[in-house]
Amino acid sequence: MRSGSPLMPLFWILLALTAAICLMLYSPFLFGYILIGVAITVGTAAAGVIIYVIYWLVSNKLSRICRVTSRVIRRRKKDWDVSLVGGTPTSAIARLGMMGGDHKAASKAYSREMARGNIPELTLMDGTNYFVTFDVNGHEVEFSVTEADYIKCSEGAKGLLVFQGEEFKHFIPNVG
Repeated sequence: MRSGSPLMPLFWILLALTAAICLMLYSPFLFGYILIGVAITVGTAAAGVIIYVIYWLVSNKLSRICRVTSRVIRRRKKDWDVSLVGGTPTSAIARLGMMGGDHKAASKAYSREMARGNIPELTLMDGTNYFVTFDVNGHEVEFSVTEADYIKCSEGAKGLLVFQGEEFKHFIPNVG
């Protein structure tokens, strides 16, 4: 069976079920211990993620609001593209799939597959994340900003930067 075969996930599921049934028949107690161990591991990981997110949110909200005169060092954009595919996993769109990056190629593949009637539903999502790096008292600090704030922050501009913890509030050019 080839690695790109649409039957490969089914093969792995059947293999895992076969191993679980054999283990359960051989030693039900060992099977139970393994299930409990997996549940504890997944639960601990989920609790860790939840605790970290709560800590991050609380620490940012409890931080004082800082207002400093700063200079924009650089701006950058990061484009992203995600294809969510319905229909056949062997289609050209599925091969583009989560690898993304080329919206035009995904659109062409979408058009071809839709013309053939191979895809019942497809959603292409794309967007851009905007980042601005400021010089704050000799330290570089980068924030994720909205497109409107990105446009306001031209490189080399000096102004008043307002932020709270790691959260960008706003930048007022030519102030301070």
